[in-house]
Amino acid sequence: MADQAAAYQLLEQEITEARLRHSPALATAAGRHDWDGELGELSEPAMQGRARELAAQIRRLDSLDHTALPEPYRTRAPIHLRKLRFERSEIEQDAAYRHNPGAPLGVIGYGVNSLMIREFAPLAERMQSLASRLSQVPRYLAEARQVFDRCTPIHAETAIQQGAGVLSLLERDVPALAAGVSDAAIRSRVEEAATAAATAAGEYVRWLRDGVQPAATAPVAWGLARMERLVSWQEYVDASIDTIIRRGEEDLRHQQQRLRDVAAQVLPGGTVQEAVRSVARDHPAAGELLPFTEQTLERLRQFCIDRDLIDMPTDVRVTLRETPGFSRATTLAACSTPGIYERVATEAFYYVTPPDSGWDAERSDQYLQFFSRTALPLITAHEAYPGHYVHLSWLRRLPDQVLGTNSTTTIEGWAHYTEQLMIEAGWGDGDPRVEIMQLREALMRLCRYLAAFGMHVRGWTYQDAVAFFEREALATRPVAELESRRGVVSPNYFAYTLGKHEILALREALRARWKSGFTLKRFHNAFVQEPYPTAVIAARLLAEG
Repeated sequence: MADQAAAYQLLEQEITEARLRHSPALATAAGRHDWDGELGELSEPAMQGRARELAAQIRRLDSLDHTALPEPYRTRAPIHLRKLRFERSEIEQDAAYRHNPGAPLGVIGYGVNSLMIREFAPLAERMQSLASRLSQVPRYLAEARQVFDRCTPIHAETAIQQGAGVLSLLERDVPALAAGVSDAAIRSRVEEAATAAATAAGEYVRWLRDGVQPAATAPVAWGLARMERLVSWQEYVDASIDTIIRRGEEDLRHQQQRLRDVAAQVLPGGTVQEAVRSVARDHPAAGELLPFTEQTLERLRQFCIDRDLIDMPTDVRVTLRETPGFSRATTLAACSTPGIYERVATEAFYYVTPPDSGWDAERSDQYLQFFSRTALPLITAHEAYPGHYVHLSWLRRLPDQVLGTNSTTTIEGWAHYTEQLMIEAGWGDGDPRVEIMQLREALMRLCRYLAAFGMHVRGWTYQDAVAFFEREALATRPVAELESRRGVVSPNYFAYTLGKHEILALREALRARWKSGFTLKRFHNAFVQEPYPTAVIAARLLAEG
């Protein structure tokens, strides 16, 4: 067993180092700063080299007797094996890197922003890394153009929007931060690199607009086989796609019936849509969006403490900011926390996306209905307290953690579960206007769940998905379009509801197992300190008795 454990430990270290080396922007965000001056490679030789590296790691990992390993290796080994297989399939079977022209822009934005927002090192040191990373943008985007094959119209449109955000980051935000560096040589190097990067990004956007977008006719669907690999290998869920869809359809009907019941309390004699819109129309103005959101953060944190829902892992408060431009095309709200390896920086950010300044009043109003005064606290619960910020802060405290053992179903499932939890715990004091917004959010996530499989397995078009969001979740047109675009580009957004279903099932199983010893706080504290897919967490917690 000792030999197996030593071999596994060495291999796991190699897997982690290789993953971080291949994705330097991910490494920076995760808190590993060995590659802060790098951007990575997208060339065909580099991608095929990564595929060979993955194949070798899979062979070595598969050759070990996982049952003979001590914990936590026994738990982590099969998770790594599935995720390595998925990454390899994305390169060798689906050539994903050749079909998403927005992905390189996302890497650039993510990689630049990660060096700017957290003070893990003195500003001058981070700016030297930033200058080095920026200097590689022209080469990186040239590689992206060389490997590009084809994409959907939605991928092209989204990439163009991302490009505008990246340009704003390079032309406005980077020089503004660099101005705070006292060393003129470093400041000059950053400014020169940012200018060259912006020029390359501008050329890339023109290529997208003039060359890619007019010829963007690739089909939307990933297809059944690729979606099965995503669900099983990346998310560690072994149910069939048909079973998953059926559960979603059943829950959609259930949540819609509950919405009808609550709508009758909000607007007796009115339709469900009229009741929802009557509540949604009570929203902050665009300029009030962030100040109103700020007011809810501390209230939510204290509510969790007062209702004994979960222990707080840190006294550091999350900071509210506008969403960076490079991610606004598919993001309404998001949370950014220090990575699991970060030992210096503590800054965490809750991002909210205001309406586009170029929209007319009607479109802005429709968009802001998503952020109604009763919905915003639930959105904030999802992102901050007791959602992502609390969960990810707990995970950072765990010893002996490695990258890649978690899943989107766990992370997003937990955050979505907390919206329902807040209603169960009494947030809003039984006001049906609050619950109607929670139900609207549940329906929105259910529509994501079903639209992902609809577009990628069942032959839906993008317009079918837009109509589905409008009809089944009562989404306004701008929100329905944004949600449908996101499902084309990132079909794993089924994970919110799928994860919530798994967590609710586990909660009831543990309630039965723990009997009088069950409390929400005990369950929540145990769940958020398990850095694994929900199916693995369930097996571990149920085995503890």
